Amino acid sequence: MRSTASRRAVLPRAQWVATALWERHGIRTLRRSLAEVAGGAEVGAGGALRVGSASIAVVYFRAGYSPDDYPTEAEWRARCIPFFRCRKPPLRISEH
Repeated sequence: MRSTASRRAVLPRAQWVATALWERHGIRTLRRSLAEVAGGAEVGAGGALRVGSASIAVVYFRAGYSPDDYPTEAEWRARCIPFFRCRKPPLRISEH
């Protein structure tokens, strides 16, 4: 698990990347927790991933590499959403 200090160190770099993508290429970025994705992401009839009114083209996970990133079933379900169709949930560390 990352310390609070190391999490704070990542945020300015992530914000710099988001700003550079917008200013140089007109690419909008959204940052959401797995819990927020579970509550607000959906896959449309055509298979397009949407969060609110935004269509999502690329998903980059900055979390989800540790069991601590999945405190509830909502986070496990959110991990499946970008893959459009999960026949079964991703493997859990405890199942190995």
